[in-house]
Amino acid sequence: MKGHPGGLNRTQSLLAQSGLAPGARILDMGAGDGTAVRFLRQQGFQAVGIDLAGSADVLTGDFLHAPFQAETFDAVLGECSFFLSGHVPQALAEAWRLLKHGGTFLYADVCFQELAGLTALLERTGFIVVDVQDLTADWRDYYF
Repeated sequence: MKGHPGGLNRTQSLLAQSGLAPGARILDMGAGDGTAVRFLRQQGFQAVGIDLAGSADVLTGDFLHAPFQAETFDAVLGECSFFLSGHVPQALAEAWRLLKHGGTFLYADVCFQELAGLTALLERTGFIVVDVQDLTADWRDYYF
């Protein structure tokens, strides 16, 4: 499989909701082949991606232990990667560490627990949850 449910449409939707302005520094955690990184750069953002596989546009590395100083990014993007890491709480903690104070977390992922449980986990990490959507239809279209 390539990409993630919703593809770049999901990335665009997250970006539109964020209010981020071009020039903002964004880290894509679990960036895959770099599709979102390239898209973000085309939109004028300073985008960096990290993934175990790496590519020409993506740093090779483990995003659970990202090689960046704390509070480096204006935004962190996580699309269908935190669940796959097998360590969602650790991935969230790393995203929190990497975000500047007041930064934005753009997150779309598979969630096999109740949304209330995920929301509680996000809030315990320190995030303020602004919007939650059930995108099961996108997931079904992608996988089936």
